[in-house]
Amino acid sequence: MEQNSLIIDLDIPFFKLRNVALLLGSIFMKTDISKLRLIVKAILVENLKNREICRKYGVNSSTVSRYSKDLNSTVLSWDELSKLNDEDFLIAIKPKAIQRFVQPDFETIYATKLSHKKMSLEKAFDFSYYNQKLPEGYSFYKQSHLYDLFSAWFIENHGKAKISSVPCNPGDFLEIDFVGDPLHWCEIGTGIKHEGRVFVAAFKYSGLIYAQVFENETLNSWQEGTIKAFELYGVPRALSMDNAKALVSRPDKYVAELSVGMKQLCTHYDVIPHVCKVRTPKEKNVTEYSANLIEKNAIVELEGAMGCLVAKDLTEVNLKLKQKVVELNAKAFTCKGRGSRQSVFDTYEKQELRAAPAIPFEISEWKILHVDCNGWAKVDGNKRYLVDYHQRDKNVICRLTTTKVYFYSKQRHEPCGEYVRSFSPEYQSFKQESLMHPTERALTRGLDDTIKSFQERGYALDGIVKYLSAVFNKYPTISNYRRVMGVWGLCKKYGAKMVSDACTLAANFERATDYDYIKDIIHTSIQRINSIKQENANATATTATAVATSGTKSKHTKQKDRSSNEGKNLRGVEAFVGK
Repeated sequence: MEQNSLIIDLDIPFFKLRNVALLLGSIFMKTDISKLRLIVKAILVENLKNREICRKYGVNSSTVSRYSKDLNSTVLSWDELSKLNDEDFLIAIKPKAIQRFVQPDFETIYATKLSHKKMSLEKAFDFSYYNQKLPEGYSFYKQSHLYDLFSAWFIENHGKAKISSVPCNPGDFLEIDFVGDPLHWCEIGTGIKHEGRVFVAAFKYSGLIYAQVFENETLNSWQEGTIKAFELYGVPRALSMDNAKALVSRPDKYVAELSVGMKQLCTHYDVIPHVCKVRTPKEKNVTEYSANLIEKNAIVELEGAMGCLVAKDLTEVNLKLKQKVVELNAKAFTCKGRGSRQSVFDTYEKQELRAAPAIPFEISEWKILHVDCNGWAKVDGNKRYLVDYHQRDKNVICRLTTTKVYFYSKQRHEPCGEYVRSFSPEYQSFKQESLMHPTERALTRGLDDTIKSFQERGYALDGIVKYLSAVFNKYPTISNYRRVMGVWGLCKKYGAKMVSDACTLAANFERATDYDYIKDIIHTSIQRINSIKQENANATATTATAVATSGTKSKHTKQKDRSSNEGKNLRGVEAFVGK
């Protein structure tokens, strides 16, 4: 069975009585008026047999037989019938083919509906239309046709309207919402008046309704109502909801961010969440219509003339509401042949739903808590729980159940702590080593685990091990924190070898646990090393300068000697004088 969307044509004119008569008459006769006149003439004047008329005009033999029986009862001749107009002709040959209907006063009906906020259109029809005296020869419209007439009148007089819904398959969607107006009930004995909020869940395909009364509209109420609907009827493929603050943490046009509680519920039951657009209730029109039915039928009848339901407690209120919901589910649709919500659900949708898990979802209390700079979050006034060190000085989401305490990061909703909940009146602190900073975790485990953490980084040399042993023997765990962290930082900055040598030197001077002395040794060593490096660099630079200077001098000397000896070996004229 495939459910089609309901769309009201915006161009439907208002039906007049004459047009309705002709339309109903032609439909009933299953042929047009001109052919009908020929058939009547063939019966009354030509005296043709039924088979001949069937072959000649292409109609069914049963139709011709029915016309012949009706014509035998008429007192009019063919000459008289041929002079009548179409409407009178239909009335003469087939009086039951057309009925005269009492025309509804839609203005009065609409005013009656508006007179009471919770009055439905069906009840307005009962008060203003069906309650009047029926004239002789007239009848009332059926309610289904009356709805069409009213829609056409409303469009013509009060503007255009369009109702539409998205088609879906059985078992696809369960829509959830709260009724707008509360249910007022009075407690027996005390006389205390209460306002209950009515939760409504409806399957989109069959329209089957589930309703429950709660004291408020918190997340726990949303979760409990949804879980009860799952357990009672089955789990659908998707869960449709609006943008209530308890359900959605960050609205979005395309993909909204669910709250942690609703996200976990959908994960537990393996349901796809579908959040409607902001201010777009038609996306979950089935539950909107169901909430309207609950409000205008169940709540009005339960409150009665006093406007308040008298009950012992909220459980009794829910029992009475359940009876009304069962009646609504069993009530037949206005469309003939569709059955009821319950019948459509049992026939087409029930087998498409999944059974709820054996372990139900645990309803919780949700809070936003601040984590101090040391990583602690306070719960229930006198209980401290250590949260993951990445969440220090931040806000986290806390989930409280009857047995457990869960912590989640506020931005990404990632788990950052889980504890067994304590209800002791005493002040208590709870922590897990896995949530501590790695260094802090190592320190709280004692000397052996601290040395192991240094070994994992390659820092556990002999001098550092002796230093750690001396620190743990002399100081308690809280006091040695900064000393161990200081050596850890020195190893990261200067290397484990230099720190180990400094620790060994400090131990020789009986200052094995003096962190400042070890740091001074390292700084002095570094300064000395830097000084030696500088001296070596200066000596190297001086030598290089001397070598460069001597090389330049010898070059100039050679050039000078060459210039002084220039021409000495050349013989001029004077060398030969006297020879």
